[in-house]
Amino acid sequence: GEEVEDGGSEEEVKRLVGALIAEGVRTVLVTAGPKGVYFGARGEDGRVSVVHFPAVPVPPHEVVSTTGAGDCFAAGFIHAVARGSTLDHAVNFGQAAATRALRSAAPVPDSLRALTGEGQPQ
Repeated sequence: GEEVEDGGSEEEVKRLVGALIAEGVRTVLVTAGPKGVYFGARGEDGRVSVVHFPAVPVPPHEVVSTTGAGDCFAAGFIHAVARGSTLDHAVNFGQAAATRALRSAAPVPDSLRALTGEGQPQ
């Protein structure tokens, strides 16, 4: 795969997403840290659409660790999609999960259970 240096420009990300979709990938989700999230797919009209979702700002003094933030985003996004959420809600849910990870020393913070509405850790 190709790597975009320093998160790349929005145009670069969109170009790479389009290239993946042209190769047959149905859906592409790119997390770009403080630059937000990009979601790409081919529409019913056959054209590639890439939507940008701005990052949720977290003040630097509140960031404890970045370890696990991307994984928590993915888990939150998938959790929401599996429950039938819209794309907007799924991205927002993923961002909320990632934000909790940024504010925690644990790669997967216990506070995610409260976010998902599941029981407390045993």
